[in-house]
Amino acid sequence: MVAGIFLVTTALSGIWFGSLVDRYRKKTMMQASSLVSLAFYAVAFTLYQLTAEQTFANPASRSSGGPARSRCATS
Repeated sequence: MVAGIFLVTTALSGIWFGSLVDRYRKKTMMQASSLVSLAFYAVAFTLYQLTAEQTFANPASRSSGGPARSRCATS
């Protein structure tokens, strides 16, 4: 699932980012890209720190991305 999200995100942002590099100086765009990446990592780290530790301790927890359990009765 993560690989698919990465693939789609890269495919969709690659053309747009490439056009920015063609239009503006490469060094400027790479620095801007680094700052945006840093901001995303900072947000992710903040969310990680604010999430309860028990959420990550239970692999079946829905909020930690574990497998969803079906409430259907099996016959």
